[in-house]
Amino acid sequence: MSDLKSSFRILLLTAVLVLQAGCSGSPDSPEVKLERARILMERDQAAEAVPLLNEVIDATPRAPEPRYQRGVAYESLDVLEKALADYSECLALDTERTDALNNKAVVLAKLKRFKEAAAEFSRLV
Repeated sequence: MSDLKSSFRILLLTAVLVLQAGCSGSPDSPEVKLERARILMERDQAAEAVPLLNEVIDATPRAPEPRYQRGVAYESLDVLEKALADYSECLALDTERTDALNNKAVVLAKLKRFKEAAAEFSRLV
């Protein structure tokens, strides 16, 4: 099933690239880079995804999704302080992101900051 999902994402990315090239002439738009980063992360290549996510964040500083995705990448790389910072920034941009709030609480627990983690889990509930 995972291979099917990856194949579908590759097909989708290819379609997006073709459309982007035809419509805007920019196959390296932030949206395409974000999708490339997601595909890399699905392939357990988070270290390769981070530079793409940095570019997306630079291009779209008010978008919460790339910060969330970079937080996920950092968390998978066990760079917990950076993951925590990204989840916090994502939440500052979009207070309704329960996925970011959950991941922030989990990272706080991993960092043994249990009181803060409990407070975030309470907010989540």
